[in-house]
Formats: sequence, structure tokens, C-alpha cells
Amino acid sequence: MKSAPTNQASEVASGKAMDLTDQLQNRLGNYEGLKWTDCQLNLVKEIHRRFCEIYLFSLSPESKQPDLVVKVPIGHSDLAYQEQLLDHTFVDRPRLFGRVEPDSKPWKEYAALRRIQSHFDALGDSRFGVVRVYDLLPQQQAMVMQWIDQSSLRQRLYATHRLSAARKASRLETAFSNTGAWLRQHHQLPALEHCESRSTSRDDYLAAVEQFIAYLSNHVDDPDELRRMHQQIIRLANEHLPSSIPCGQVHGDFAPRNVFIDNANRVSVFDTLGRFNAPIYEDIAKMLMTVKASGPQMLSRGMLYDRKRLQRYEDAFLEGYFDDQTIPLTSIRLFLAQLILEHWAAVVFQHEQQRGFKRVVKGVRRSLWKAGFLTYLREILVAPVGTRMARTSEDVQ
Repeated sequence: MKSAPTNQASEVASGKAMDLTDQLQNRLGNYEGLKWTDCQLNLVKEIHRRFCEIYLFSLSPESKQPDLVVKVPIGHSDLAYQEQLLDHTFVDRPRLFGRVEPDSKPWKEYAALRRIQSHFDALGDSRFGVVRVYDLLPQQQAMVMQWIDQSSLRQRLYATHRLSAARKASRLETAFSNTGAWLRQHHQLPALEHCESRSTSRDDYLAAVEQFIAYLSNHVDDPDELRRMHQQIIRLANEHLPSSIPCGQVHGDFAPRNVFIDNANRVSVFDTLGRFNAPIYEDIAKMLMTVKASGPQMLSRGMLYDRKRLQRYEDAFLEGYFDDQTIPLTSIRLFLAQLILEHWAAVVFQHEQQRGFKRVVKGVRRSLWKAGFLTYLREILVAPVGTRMARTSEDVQ
């Protein structure tokens, strides 16, 4: 009895793969820069994820090395969330911005990545590569991309754990510097047609922080420390954030998992929708938080990575971004605090949504994350305020 659904699912997946193969075979000739001559597509692998299905194709029936990636949106979780919002009893957690409409996600990502490809191709900077995007298949709204056989920045970071050789960490500093330089270029891009402006003022920043603090205060045993932190954030923001915050075309999920690094430390970035013109410090803070406060680092109570190494990565990233300009350290730390509060709210919300054994597991995770979030917030808010100068671009390279 239990085998029937599995067989049915396998048949559906096989049918989808055949449809994709037929569509690709008819469209390969239109893909600029793709090297092929009367090739026969070969499905190498299928990967099923929460929001999408990934199909890897080679251009030769004998090869197991992928040449093309086809990303097919599923949208089950997005659609379930949209249905939850229609329930008047559902109370969502506070968010910096709402989740994207499922139907618009594929074409927004396609437009954003095509524009990135065009810009960085024209730039001709040896520090930057591109993920080539060939097509958006209309039937499944599936994006066709170049296969990149490179490690992510997250994989490189994991390899520089506390027991790894120092030379690995030294090489990674260049990768972080180039990643910062890439982000600065992206922030300077003109806004896409579907791009919206949000959170552009100090008042917007403070309103978001107030929402996160209010939510968390109702879900922690002792909210007094949170309230004291809130007052400190208000004071620092009024003293150091301008009324209009520097904004740009933000990536939206600028984390090490979305950055490819080749052997020459050349950076290629993907997985962005180009949705917002928003504070540049959001992307900067996201990279710094996901390096210093990653899941493994938090759950190991800070033992996985050497703190001095992590600080060198942060310095290299900021110097790569700001080049010879002044680094607004306090502004960046304020946005780090905002991002930590949002992630903490997400962990609490996920725990509250669970029942039974999953709730117990999420409760353990929630306790570990709470300790890590509080430690990181304390460090951020007691750090010296002000700015510092970045090294020159020649020093960084």
C-alpha cells in the first residue's frame, strides 16, 4: 500500500524531466555563449528542495558532468503561507518585508540575474564572474542556468574551522574582500522595473526594531534586558544614522551560501529577486551575521571558528566594499542588531508553530539560539562607536 504514492511521484517527476528535456532540446540554439553542436541532453540528477526542484543536464549522453541547471519553482510553502494570511486567527511574526508572491518569483529572479550578468560582463573586472542565465521556460516558469562547478563561500568558510591550517584562512580573506567589492557594484545598479523602495529612513529603521522588540518581549522569560538594549539602539540610531539612510539595489539574501568562489577567488553571486531599493547596510549586515553568527557557530557556542579569523574575514569584506572610503561601523552594527532581532523572532515563531515532538526539538534549538543572539547583541552594542578608514584598494588586492 505504501509503495503506490512513491511510484506515482516517481512517474510525475519522470514526466516533468521529459517535458523539460523536450523544451530544452528545441531551444538550445538560442542560448548565447553555450557551446553545443547537435548534442543530446542527458538528465544527470534531480534535487528536490523546499521551494524548487533542480534538474541537472549534460550536453552529452556519455557525460555525468552537468552543463545546465533547470530550476523549477514549486511554491508549496509560499502558497501555504498565503493561505494562512487569509485566516483571521493567524498572527504572523514581524518581518522587515513580506514574502514574495509565488507567481512573480521566477520572472523577478530571471530579470535580476540577467541584469547582473550583463553588468558584470561589461565591467570586465577579473575579481568577478557571472552565473549565466539562458532562459525562462514558459510552461513551468523554469529558469535555465549555467552549471557552476565551484565551491560556495559557505563551504570555503566551513573548511577554515578552528583546527584547519592557517593558510586556508589567509586565502579566504581575499575571497571576502572580492565579495565586498562585488556587493558595492550591485548596490550601484539602477533599479529594475519591479523594484520597490522601502525602509529608507531612520524612522523606518526604529519602527522595525520596535516591532521586533515588542514581539520578543512577549516570548522571553525576562524582557528587561531586551528593553534596555532597545533604549541603547534608539540612542545610537539618533546619534549615528542619518535621517535618510544610504540605499541601493539590495540583493536581499546576501549570505555565503549564495556566493560562488573559484580557485582564483573570483566571485559569482546568484539567488536574488531584485525586489527592493533599500538600505545598503542590510546586505552588509546579512553577510557579517551569517559569518559570525552562523548556525554551526551558534550551536557550538562559538567554538567552531577562531574569533580572530572571523574578525579578519569581516575586515576584509568591509574593506572590499568601502575601498578607500570611511567605514560607518556604528551604522553597520545597528543594522546587525536589527537583523539579529528579526532572526530571533523567526526562531521563536517557528517554535510556537510546532506541536508534539517537533516542538520539543525546536524548543532546544530556540534556547541555544537565544543564548547566541543575546551574546552577539551585547558585543555589538558595547563596541566602540564611530567609523574607521578602509585600506586602499591596492592594499586589499
